[in-house]
Amino acid sequence: MITTPAYFVQINFSTVLRLSSRGDQSWDGYAWTGGRLGIVQIGNNGGQIELINTDLVAGALALNEGVTDRAVTVWAFDGDNPASPVLIFSGVGDRLDIGADKVRIALVTENSRTLSSPRRFVNSTAGFNHLLPAGTSIAWAGQNYLLER
Repeated sequence: MITTPAYFVQINFSTVLRLSSRGDQSWDGYAWTGGRLGIVQIGNNGGQIELINTDLVAGALALNEGVTDRAVTVWAFDGDNPASPVLIFSGVGDRLDIGADKVRIALVTENSRTLSSPRRFVNSTAGFNHLLPAGTSIAWAGQNYLLER
């Protein structure tokens, strides 16, 4: 008899990753892959998930696509066959910790910390190599904006 809850985890990479903690499953019109999801811990303001990384695929995917601000959704269900999973988390990835056998992704709810602006900056490290010099004034829609660094 199975008494611990099972989970579906969806991570919105460029190709959506759908994982199940109870083996391969079909739910909501999608295939959910089993055997790649480790520990799932969800609390009021976030939590963490662990992906199995023994073949280094999860680590490569997380590094190549990034997890910060990436949408993550978690559902819980009982038993081996999900009749009606319950949504227990909808938020974004935050920190990433990659180990030899697992990838740990910290999760946070979307709140004032994650929705603050700007979350990303326009600079050379973001791939913008041709920037106007600091102190340049730009007129736009009746306003003047002064570029600072």
